[in-house]
Amino acid sequence: MFDAQGRVALHMMRTDRPGARPSMGPSWAGDMTRDEMLGLLDGYLAYWGTYEVDEAKRLITIHIEGCLRPGWIGVDQHRNYETAPNGDIVLIYNVPGGVHRLTWRRQ
Repeated sequence: MFDAQGRVALHMMRTDRPGARPSMGPSWAGDMTRDEMLGLLDGYLAYWGTYEVDEAKRLITIHIEGCLRPGWIGVDQHRNYETAPNGDIVLIYNVPGGVHRLTWRRQ
């Protein structure tokens, strides 16, 4: 979510994360194996902070204030973007092995 006051909150989750079976312990992850916990953590990302848009460069800069990945806290993340014909914003992530596109739909 990007708001008009310049704040951003992002949550991304893979649909194939482990942990679909019911947990019987006091912790919902108490019965998970180490590999399942790693898959659960690697399959989810959340961060929040503020953002700026440079329309001339087609660049969004996210100033991360808090994140599930501690190494990202206080770091700026830069994302190129495109604007779809319907007004949606498409963020472009260059990652090892290719390019990911994430569509933000206007509400």
